[in-house]
Amino acid sequence: MRHAQNEIRILRPLGLDQTRWMGTAPTPPRPHAHAYQLFGPASRVDVTDQIPVDHENLSWVTTARDANRFQRALLAGRPLSARQPAETKQTVPVSAEVKQL
Repeated sequence: MRHAQNEIRILRPLGLDQTRWMGTAPTPPRPHAHAYQLFGPASRVDVTDQIPVDHENLSWVTTARDANRFQRALLAGRPLSARQPAETKQTVPVSAEVKQL
C-alpha cells in the first residue's frame, strides 16, 4: 500500500494531519473546499461531490493549511535527501525558442 508509506514518510513527519487518503470514499473529508458550477445566470451549484477521482492514483485530498505547510517544508528541503534541495534550485539552459516566450 503506497499510501501507507506516504503517511509514514511525509504526512506524519511534516504534521500534515488534515491530508487524507480517500480510498473509495464518495465524498471528501470535512473540512474541505467546495467547487461550484454556474448553470445560467444566478444558478450556482455546489458540484464538489461530483468531481471524479482516480481512486488508484489521485485519492489524496488536503486542506489549504496542509498544502501550504507541505510547500514551505519542500522549499526548506525537509522531506528531501541531503543533496536534493540543491538540485531543485539548479537552473538549466533553455533554447532560444523558449527565451522568446
